[in-house]
Amino acid sequence: MRILLANQRPFRGAERGLPFAELDSALAAAGHQVRRLAVGSPDSEVQLSDQELTAYRDVLRQALDAEIDAFDPHIVHAQPIGILAHLALEAGVAYLLTASGMELPVDRLDPRLQRFTVQAAENASRIVAVSDAVRAAMIAAFGDLDGRIITMAPALAAPELAFTAETQAEAALWLTQLYRQVLTDRFGFCPEG
Repeated sequence: MRILLANQRPFRGAERGLPFAELDSALAAAGHQVRRLAVGSPDSEVQLSDQELTAYRDVLRQALDAEIDAFDPHIVHAQPIGILAHLALEAGVAYLLTASGMELPVDRLDPRLQRFTVQAAENASRIVAVSDAVRAAMIAAFGDLDGRIITMAPALAAPELAFTAETQAEAALWLTQLYRQVLTDRFGFCPEG
């Protein structure tokens, strides 16, 4: 399976999601083709003018579209829920999201971002919350979304320093099963891998 891990870098380090570097290796070891796209956030993203926000979205769109065109992923796994996740929706690819809980406070700082977050969340195949508390917050914000908001597997919640070969293999297995389910739900089948 071709998997694109897309990460919009955090707002001054506040966002915490999945350790994509370790997951990249674990998923590759499980036989998948994996690429990562990491894009930065401006230092003052919540204070951008409308014109600057539009330009920033255009830069992100170009980066994501180029990666999708070059790699043709079966699935995109994006974090956090926000602008980059919304662009995955616009690209029309099968995608799922990781929610850390920082998405909602950021939206309150700049309501212009809320539209992107809500639309990306409502259309995601799954939202993987980093904890039960974050799952509850996502459900409170977006509704149940037909059971598509789930809590990540314990192996994925391991701190990076404790992300052992065993937990990496568990994480890759859990994610592979999730990705297969997402693709089967969307297309009625899943590619080999």
